[in-house]
Amino acid sequence: MITILGISRGIKGQLTLMANLSLSSGDPDEIESFIVDYNPATKKFKKIKSFPGWLTGMVTAPTSELVMVSADGELVCFRSGKIQVKSLKRNAFMNGLALLPGGGYLALGDDGSAYLGKSISAKSKKYSFGSSLYGAHSFSGNKIVIVGDNGTAVYGSEKSWFRIDLNTDSCLFSAIMIDEHKFYIGGVETLFLVNIQDLSKQPRIRKVKLPDKLTCYAIEYFKGKLFVGAGENGLWAWDNIKWNQVSKAHVHALYKVDDWLAAMANNTFLYLNKGKWIKSQLDLKVLRRGKTQQ
Repeated sequence: MITILGISRGIKGQLTLMANLSLSSGDPDEIESFIVDYNPATKKFKKIKSFPGWLTGMVTAPTSELVMVSADGELVCFRSGKIQVKSLKRNAFMNGLALLPGGGYLALGDDGSAYLGKSISAKSKKYSFGSSLYGAHSFSGNKIVIVGDNGTAVYGSEKSWFRIDLNTDSCLFSAIMIDEHKFYIGGVETLFLVNIQDLSKQPRIRKVKLPDKLTCYAIEYFKGKLFVGAGENGLWAWDNIKWNQVSKAHVHALYKVDDWLAAMANNTFLYLNKGKWIKSQLDLKVLRRGKTQQ
């Protein structure tokens, strides 16, 4: 099975994707990862590089290099056709990666640990929050929200953290900051809008009513609407009044790339450009042979 997990703006109008290939055995040790270029004009894919391991998240640094995290606790950087690997020196599975303004990063572990580095080359600092961590987002260098299992939601910075009581034990997968004080948090059959103006006071928390029983695996705020990747329940959009199902594709990840919104659904890649959704599929032949595929 092919799973597309990351996207970045490439060179000459192309997009760069990060994808995993898992064998039928389902053994995590047999998962291989790939960096693939996609040309929107021709709708063709081309394999650029392979990595002998399971990459679980990707962001683009200000230096234009791709920064990824592996399940084995490695920080993997790709630039000018070359891969560099740096160990985070931890034993837990790494669930994802978030980019911090200024070029820093935040890697998330299933042991409840978050690893914050002020730059790609800098040594990371470890923070422990108890439950497995799955999602994080930052609006500015000193405003970060982190979410995870058992209703874990944390807001703050490297200097101080504030736990948010959402009155839920649901697993929280995703977060997106609208500004320094307002952000959405999504998880299993739950979606919250949180507003924190003063840490000495209780935050204003609004529970957003979801259509059906959706799980918010991924959320992204794009041109005044909140988009939700709900896995097998498809892709949804909310304009603060009503919900609309955009696609029935099994969307598990969402990214903003310049003026585009991109959605990942296993081997299917969708992106919204000038009000139109465009769909392409990544084929196994591209990953195995490195040939272009339309």
